[in-house]
Amino acid sequence: MYPAPPAPPLPPLPATPLVPAAACTPPPDTPPAPPAPALPPLPPLPPAPPSGLPAVPAVPTAPVAPLVPEPPLPPTPPTPCRPATEPVPAKPPLPPTPPAPPSVPGAAPAPTASYPAPPFPPAPPSPPRPVVARVRPSDCKPPNPPLPPRPPA
Repeated sequence: MYPAPPAPPLPPLPATPLVPAAACTPPPDTPPAPPAPALPPLPPLPPAPPSGLPAVPAVPTAPVAPLVPEPPLPPTPPTPCRPATEPVPAKPPLPPTPPAPPSVPGAAPAPTASYPAPPFPPAPPSPPRPVVARVRPSDCKPPNPPLPPRPPA
């Protein structure tokens, strides 16, 4: 494959005249915007229509007495320390462990004081499992037709 020919050179860009920065900002002697006109006052609300309920008479309220500060509480006497609960008697010391009998070569190990665990109770019989009919894929489609005999070689 041959390399592509070089691209022709681009034409030169036309010269852009520079714009002075003063032309981009508005002159400082721009008059301010006129003030917005004042809104007219709102008309008074019309009286509310009668609701049909009887008027509730004003209930005179009794003058409220000024709050009287409560006297300070007397200082709480210190509570005496309660005695601890009854002393727990110390457990009696364990009897000394008897010395192990001397080991005889070839002898059976000494029996221990542990007891054999009771046997587990027999497990209850499990319920019979339901019989589920299995469907093979070959049961859902007809068998393939037999192949034609091979031609002799």
